[in-house]
Amino acid sequence: MALVLVICMFLLPFVSVNGQEGAYTKCSSYRTLKQGCPGGWIASDTDCYYFIQQPLMTLAKAQAECQNSGGVLLRIDNLQQHYFIADELNRISTNTSLQWFTSGMLDPANFPEFVWQSAPTNLQNVAPDLYGLWITPPPTARDKPNFNQNSPSRLVYAFNNVRWGWDLAKATDTLGYICQAPKDQAEYLKTLTRTIDYGQTDMNNIMFGPCFLIQPEDQWFITYTITSQFFDQQDQKSSVRFECLAVGNPNPMYRWYRTGFSNSSSTTLQRTLIDPKTMMDGRYAIVGGQLSIMNPEKSKDSFKFQCEAYNSFGSVLTQTASIKFASIDEYEKQSRSPIVVEAYTSTTLSCDPPNPTGASLILHYSFLMKNWLTNELEPVRSEFRPGLFVSLANGLLGFSEVTEQDKGDYVCMVSIVTPTENNRKQSIKSPDIPLVVIQSNSPQKNLRIQDFFPAVWPKEPIRGKPARVECFASGDLRRGPLVYTWSREDGKPIDKSLIKDSGRVIEFQAVKISDQGFYICNVRDANGVKAKAEKTNLSIKDRPYFLRSMMDAVVDIGSTAVLSCLASGIPAPTHTWYKGSKTVMSLLLDGTLSSARYNLTEGTSSEATLMIATATLEDSGMFSCIAENGHGSTASSGELKILQLAPNFQKFPLFPSEAMVGGTTVLSCQPEAAPAPEGGTLWYKDNAALSVQPTTIDSLTGKTVCQGTYCRLPSGNLFISTISMGSSGFYECRATNKFGTASSTGLLTIVEELKAVLQPSNRIVEKGTSTWIPCRAKVQSHLDVNYAWYYQGLEIGFDRLDLDARRYELSKFFRPFDRYFGSMQITNIQYDNEGVYQCRIETALQTLTNEGTILLNGPPGKFPNKYKAESGR
Repeated sequence: MALVLVICMFLLPFVSVNGQEGAYTKCSSYRTLKQGCPGGWIASDTDCYYFIQQPLMTLAKAQAECQNSGGVLLRIDNLQQHYFIADELNRISTNTSLQWFTSGMLDPANFPEFVWQSAPTNLQNVAPDLYGLWITPPPTARDKPNFNQNSPSRLVYAFNNVRWGWDLAKATDTLGYICQAPKDQAEYLKTLTRTIDYGQTDMNNIMFGPCFLIQPEDQWFITYTITSQFFDQQDQKSSVRFECLAVGNPNPMYRWYRTGFSNSSSTTLQRTLIDPKTMMDGRYAIVGGQLSIMNPEKSKDSFKFQCEAYNSFGSVLTQTASIKFASIDEYEKQSRSPIVVEAYTSTTLSCDPPNPTGASLILHYSFLMKNWLTNELEPVRSEFRPGLFVSLANGLLGFSEVTEQDKGDYVCMVSIVTPTENNRKQSIKSPDIPLVVIQSNSPQKNLRIQDFFPAVWPKEPIRGKPARVECFASGDLRRGPLVYTWSREDGKPIDKSLIKDSGRVIEFQAVKISDQGFYICNVRDANGVKAKAEKTNLSIKDRPYFLRSMMDAVVDIGSTAVLSCLASGIPAPTHTWYKGSKTVMSLLLDGTLSSARYNLTEGTSSEATLMIATATLEDSGMFSCIAENGHGSTASSGELKILQLAPNFQKFPLFPSEAMVGGTTVLSCQPEAAPAPEGGTLWYKDNAALSVQPTTIDSLTGKTVCQGTYCRLPSGNLFISTISMGSSGFYECRATNKFGTASSTGLLTIVEELKAVLQPSNRIVEKGTSTWIPCRAKVQSHLDVNYAWYYQGLEIGFDRLDLDARRYELSKFFRPFDRYFGSMQITNIQYDNEGVYQCRIETALQTLTNEGTILLNGPPGKFPNKYKAESGR
């Protein structure tokens, strides 16, 4: 719903404000964005795209909507373009089960080939190298008898839980759709969204409300009681610091809040403004957007902290952050009692770290063994001893089968890893763990997976962080190592590159939601004997993240504004709306906001919306959407700007322009007005009203078509076709709304058509001679003209020396600068130089291309290059 409502922003009294990012939306003025497309369109290197996922439409309606915006349904010409589309779908799609219409279809005259319906005729066939994009097998010739008018025949984009690719759908299905237009026709396209600079005339000093570049994150405060040589005392922190950073104009100021229970017996959450001046213990300090807390204590500082940035446009809030308190003690000094086992049996050595406390605290384990010759500690390397396994999930060193070489003293090193940091920061050394092996010749009789395996590390994996699933078994290794294999209960394949440590571990560098599920471990020995399979569930936790962030909005006075946001997480988060630092609900309850005009949905895991009917200037301000679950929160904010603006052309006046006889031109008319001009803009030529028709798009060529002389483009600009000398004159664009009328006038000057007075021709020349290929145009003296030469379709590069009419030492081609300028001379011409030569005459108003073929007459020589060039194409 939201995206198509944006399309109607300038035409209807009901508008939505959830379009794509603009110049001042979501701090994007501080991002590197590709430019060249109107608001609401997404720019690639060559094209502009528009993605519409609500409301869903049939194919016919989708085609009409694209044309009304100035584009056509999507066509894919190469893999780079597909990757761009797939990346955008990953970014904007809130429902991966939604399919998207393109212009692709089964060719009814050439089943089962596919063509692009909206493409120029020379680009209609789907390139063969793109058939790998299908995520379901496309139809084959043997399927033709089963196909009829009701069979799916339209090429759509779909997601198969792994990647975006191609599938089939019916033209009558209601789907999302993707519009496309060449970037060089951006002036033809309708502007779909307006940004915060709309209505502001000083483009060097755009005024806008605050938005955050940096939001506070949870901070760990870990208490150690350790004096070990392996411990770095510098990591024992005495303070924590939260940071936020916002941009805005005027520059924003900052406030900090803390939310929590006032005392241990309280059951009501309180949100308190932090004022370091009034806090008696002096542990809090605020400098700019930084909040520092000295010597934090769990009993005093177990709050959620939140930053607010404000300027004259209002204030916005960040996500909340808290201090995660944890502690770990030092091991006792004395060695542990020896672990005595018989050879060829299985055993484990446990780390048993002393009293680790703290929610979400992650421990990492490694083992060292004393060298009996040097008494030095050396790492235990399981890759060289396949019977050994270091389990991070259970904190132990496992021996599938103990041998005489395994006896000795072991040491466990415990490192602390916090969820916000992937690196290990501390090492705590255990006392010696002696392992004594008693000689025995009796092999293990039972192959089995050890208790508490398979196991997951860490206990609560977080999306985007490292995780692993471990398996460990005991068994006879004398005939060969144990073989571990993995499968998923749901049948999905497991990436082989994730299997580590002799098959015992599935290691994820950044675990994904799609990695969730039951994993089954199977083990067999060298004799083919299989152990009973065991399984474990990989369940991922995730703090909220936005699928669709709140966006800045520019809305006409008296219309309806719709703000929306949607976050995901595990478990699903709830959403809350804020205006400034207060919830919208509280402002409705106390009467600050009108409950008759404000309608909101929040407090659920579904999309949160805020609808404001009959918007007034007082509704302008800063809004925040905050999503929260048990693992944290995330915040998105934006500015709602209600405009009351008479039409004006201060930013975009009509400038004098030129056009050439026989060509076409576009005159820009982009007034700023709120509401939009009534009935659109009107055009006049030399004070006489013009009869203007809408443009259409030719489905065969993909080009814009004007049935008359004057046509209105979807952008509102004037398209003039078939220009003659009579087209010159003063053109006026006039715009009117209920607040006033404005106009802008520009002079259109017509110049004579570009004509070639000298041009290449087909010729036969003698080998080894010099020849001239003529090219010269008759052009108005004030126009810059450039002559570009091409051989067999490839541009010929000329050196600066050409300006002095001096030839290359290595090249046989040069252009003179004198009265022959434009022509090209080839000296000592050889068979390699045979072929088609093109002269392209380029001006700012028109380009003219002529070509001729040069053939050589002479004694036999080597195989002509032109044939090699053609065969290599």
